[in-house]
Amino acid sequence: WGRHEVQGLDPSRAEALALSPTQHQVGYTIRSAEQLPPALAHAGASARLVRRTAELMLRHSIVYASIEERCKSTQEYFDEVLRTARMQYEGYRAAAEVLGKILARPPLLDVWEKSCPGLLRAKTRELALQTEGTASYDGAFVEKLRIEQIYSAVVDLKSLETERPIREGDIRARFDAVSRLAAVEQAKVMAQEKLLAEELAAIGDGSETVAEYAGKLAESLSTSQLRLSDCKLLQLPPLVCSFIHIEVLDLSANALEALPPEICQLTALKKLYAVDNKLATVPDELWKLHRTLMYLALGGNPLVAEVRQLYLEGLPVLLAHLKLRHRRRRREATSEQGFFPRLASHHGAEAIRATRSASEPNKGVLPFTSYPPTPLPAKRGVFTRGVTLDDTDLPDYRPPRDRAPAPGVAPVLHGVRHGGRDGCRGGGGGGGRTASVRGGTADAEL
Repeated sequence: WGRHEVQGLDPSRAEALALSPTQHQVGYTIRSAEQLPPALAHAGASARLVRRTAELMLRHSIVYASIEERCKSTQEYFDEVLRTARMQYEGYRAAAEVLGKILARPPLLDVWEKSCPGLLRAKTRELALQTEGTASYDGAFVEKLRIEQIYSAVVDLKSLETERPIREGDIRARFDAVSRLAAVEQAKVMAQEKLLAEELAAIGDGSETVAEYAGKLAESLSTSQLRLSDCKLLQLPPLVCSFIHIEVLDLSANALEALPPEICQLTALKKLYAVDNKLATVPDELWKLHRTLMYLALGGNPLVAEVRQLYLEGLPVLLAHLKLRHRRRRREATSEQGFFPRLASHHGAEAIRATRSASEPNKGVLPFTSYPPTPLPAKRGVFTRGVTLDDTDLPDYRPPRDRAPAPGVAPVLHGVRHGGRDGCRGGGGGGGRTASVRGGTADAEL
C-alpha cells in the first residue's frame, strides 16, 4: 500500500514481476462507473449523495455551533417569509390542478358546486382550532386556499350559465388565471431563497466547508480513498458508510468520541486511520470487517485499558474480542426479553403465577411473558385433548413408578395418557409429563 522500500528483493525476480528492485508500488485502481455501487454509479444520484453527506458532516463539526449562532436571526426571518410564500404557492398550484381536471371533464362543475360550501366551512373551523406556525395549521391553510379558489371559479362559471352555455374557453380562462397566481408565488419563493443564500454566504454559513467536504467525498469515487483528517468532526455521519467502495478511510486529527456501528457496511475497507481523536472504544460491529481490514491505527486516543491492551496485542486479537463481545451482548439482550416464552405458556404461565409462593417468588420457574393458554403440544408419546394445565384441578400427588395410584385420586393430567410407549416415566417409551402442586407452587416436568 503506497510506496515503500523492499529490502532484499531479487533483481531477476523483480524483473519478472515488472517491479523496481528497490521500490514496490501498490496503487489503487481508478474506478469506472461500472465498478461503483448502484447508488454512486449514476452521476446525478452520486452528486446528491455527496452534497447531502457533506451537509451532514458540517452539522456534526465543531464549527457548526458558531455558524448556527451567526445565522439564527437571519434564518428565522426568511423562514417566516418563505413559509407564507410556499403555502400560497401550494394552494394555488393545487387549485390549478383541480381546474385542469374540470377542463378535461366539465360535468365535474356540478360536483364541486355542491361540495365546496361544506368543505369550506369545515376547513374554516379546522383552521380556527389549529395553532399558527404548526404543520397542521399550514396544511389546513393550504387546503382552505385551494377550496376558495376552486369555489370562486365555479361560482363565476355557473353565473355565466344563466346567460349562455359554458364554453371550454371560459374554464380555460379561470384555469390560466389561477396558474398565473401560482407562478407568481413560485417566483417569490425562488427570489427569497436566492436572497437567503446570499445573506447567509455573506454572514458565513459554512458553504465553503461544505464544498471542501464534498470535494473530498467526490474524489473518493475514483481513488477509493476518503481522506477526512483534520476536518474538525465531532461525529462521523452514518451516511458516510454508504460509500461502500472505500478501501482507505482516514479520520485522523478530529474530535470523534465514537465510531458509528454502520462502519461495518464498508465491506471493502482495508485501512482505517483514527489517530488523535477522543475514542474510548471501538464498535463491536467492526469485527465484521475481519476478511478485509488489514490495518487499524488508534494511537493518540484515550482508550479504556481493556481495548488498549487488545489493540497492542494485534488487530486479529482485537477483532476476535469484538466478535465475542458482540455475541455476548446479543445473548444478554435475548435473555432480558424472556427466554422460551412459548414454553412457559405451554406449562401454564398464569397458573404458575397464581399459585407461586410469596416466600419463593422465582424458584423453579422459567422466565416467561404472558400469553393466552394454549393446548399442550402433541409430540413424542404425549396425547392431548385440548386441555392445558390451567384447566386442571391437580391433587398433591405423584404416582409411584412401580404401582398403580390410589383409588379416587387422579394421577395424571386431564387429557394426557401415561404408560408404555405413550410416554410413561417408568415405561419403555420416551419421557412422560407429570405435574404436581407442592407448597403452593406448581411445576411441570418434561
